[in-house]
Amino acid sequence: MGNGAHAVILLAGIALAPLLCRFLGLSQDLLHDGARGVALVIGAMVLANTAATLEVPVYATGRMSGIQGMAALGPWVRLILLVLAFQLFVPSLTVYGGVLVLAEIPALFGLAFLAQRARTAGPAIPRPDLGDAAIRREQWGKK
Repeated sequence: MGNGAHAVILLAGIALAPLLCRFLGLSQDLLHDGARGVALVIGAMVLANTAATLEVPVYATGRMSGIQGMAALGPWVRLILLVLAFQLFVPSLTVYGGVLVLAEIPALFGLAFLAQRARTAGPAIPRPDLGDAAIRREQWGKK
């Protein structure tokens, strides 16, 4: 699944979150928290899906210890972050969704690092292509 599909899923999730909360019968005072929480949970799912696509180059090398370590550590990190967040803030779906997003970001970067280190394909995170230097100088250079 490409980045465009991830963006479409994320935008659709954000757009449909309030409707889903209304469908579930949340009271009006919980509707905004529920919609934000559902949108954050969907955002965390998109991050997790993106991270999962970065596992493929590591699988190809057969060196799975990094992924296994992250898979074993991930739930514990989420649990610790969730307990801390619920102690510091009012327990809510928004806080829960925020914890999921915060827990997925390091996992995404960790898997990107492992995939880059695997060197089985091109860069795991594509490098920006700024085009030909001569054309850039001609277009943006001082005249």
